[in-house]
Amino acid sequence: MIGNLCYHLNKTYDTNLLDIYDNNIQKEFLNVSLNNRDNITNKGKKVLMKLICNHYDESVNKPTATFIGGPKTLSIHWHPGYKKLIYIFGEWHSNSTDCDKFEKDPNTSLIEDYLYDLMISTDVFLDIFFEFKSYKGGEYAFVPYPPSRQSELFEKFRKCLQYNTRSDETCKLARVHYFDIRDNDVNESNIEENKINILWFIFKLEYILRATKEEKDCVFYVKRVLQKYPKITDLLKELVQDDIKIVSAFMKKQLEENPYIKKEFDKIAHNQLKTSILTFYADLLSKETIRILSYIKQDILIILNYEKESDNILFNSIYRIELLFGSAMVYFSDVYLIGRMFKDFDMSEMEEKAYAGSTDQPINAHNIIIYCGNEHANSYRDFLLTIGFNDIEHTGDLREDISNQIPNTPKNCLDMRNIQQPFFTYKFV
Repeated sequence: MIGNLCYHLNKTYDTNLLDIYDNNIQKEFLNVSLNNRDNITNKGKKVLMKLICNHYDESVNKPTATFIGGPKTLSIHWHPGYKKLIYIFGEWHSNSTDCDKFEKDPNTSLIEDYLYDLMISTDVFLDIFFEFKSYKGGEYAFVPYPPSRQSELFEKFRKCLQYNTRSDETCKLARVHYFDIRDNDVNESNIEENKINILWFIFKLEYILRATKEEKDCVFYVKRVLQKYPKITDLLKELVQDDIKIVSAFMKKQLEENPYIKKEFDKIAHNQLKTSILTFYADLLSKETIRILSYIKQDILIILNYEKESDNILFNSIYRIELLFGSAMVYFSDVYLIGRMFKDFDMSEMEEKAYAGSTDQPINAHNIIIYCGNEHANSYRDFLLTIGFNDIEHTGDLREDISNQIPNTPKNCLDMRNIQQPFFTYKFV
C-alpha cells in the first residue's frame, strides 16, 4: 500500500493522493517532509516534501476570488486515464477589466496575482502554459508586449522562464512554459535548412514588414530571402496546386515536420495520441489554409514570379499574404503546446537546461493551467473532448465570438462564485 502511494506521488506530485489513506500514514509522510524539506545535506525530493507540507499547513492558503479580472472564459477538464486536470483560461487580449458589469465594487483579483499566489502556495506541482513568445536564452531585455494582461503576466512570471533565474524558490513548485513558437528563428542570418518552412516564411514576411519603412526596402529584403533560400519557392508551389487534397497533405506534413513540434512529439510515449493530435489540428489547418488561398492564391503566384513583377505589385502581395495567412499559423503553436502537455520530460536534460535540482519534478504534466487567447482556448477544449476528457466546470460564455459580441456581457472578467476553489482540490484520485 505504501509502495503504491509512493509510486503515484513520485509520478504526479499530487498530494491529494494522500487524502484517501489512513491518518497514521498521512502523519508519517508529513513528519518526514517537515523534518527534511529544509535539510541542506538531504538530497531527497524537497519539492515534493514542500508540496506535502503545504497540503497540511492551514496557514498556507491558495487564492480564492469572487471575480478574476483579465480573462473572458475558464473551463476545467479531467481525464481519469491520463490523470490530468486542466484549467483553460481564454482572454480577448485587453488591458482592461470590466468586473463592474457583474456587480458594483466587486471583490476582484487580477489574473496575474491570482496565478502567482497559486504558484507559491500550491500543494500540487503545476505546469503553467502562457501565450508568451519563445525564450531565446539569457534574460529578456525588455517586455515584448504592449500594456496588456499579457505584459502583466509576463512581468510576474518572467523569472520562472529565464535560465538564470528559474532556480528562484518562488518558481520551484511549477514549470512555467511559453508556447508561441510562431516567430522562432526569423531574425537569424543563416537558418538551418530543416527550419525553413511555411510558418517560418510567413513570420519572416511579418518581420520584414515591421522592420522596413519603405515599400521598396521591404521588397528588396523579401527578394533577398527568396534568392537565398530556394526551398521557399518549392514550398509556395505546393500551395498553388489545384488539388486541395495535395494542399491538405502538404500542410499536414508542414505541421508534423516542424522541428520544434517534432522535438516534443518524439517524447510522447503513445503513438495513437500523437496521431490524434496531428489529425485534429491538420484538419483545422487545412480548412483554414484552403479558405485563405481563395483570397491570396494569385498573390502567391506573383511572389513566385517576383523577378518579373513591379515593386508595388510585389509589396501588395507580400502584405496580403502575411496579413491573411497568419490566422492559419496559430495551429503550429497549438500543437506545440499540446505536445508539451503530453510529453515525458527528459530528466537527464533538466539539470543542464533548467537549474540544479530541477529533476525534483514529475516526469509528466498532471496539474495544468493554460492562459491564452480565447480562440486558442476553444480549440484545446474541442480537442480534449475528442480524446475523452470530461468537462467539469466552466464560467464565461465559451462561444461568444469577438466579432459578434453579446451586448452588456463582461469581456475581461470571470464570475468565480460557482467554480470550486481553491484550484486543484477536486478528489478524482
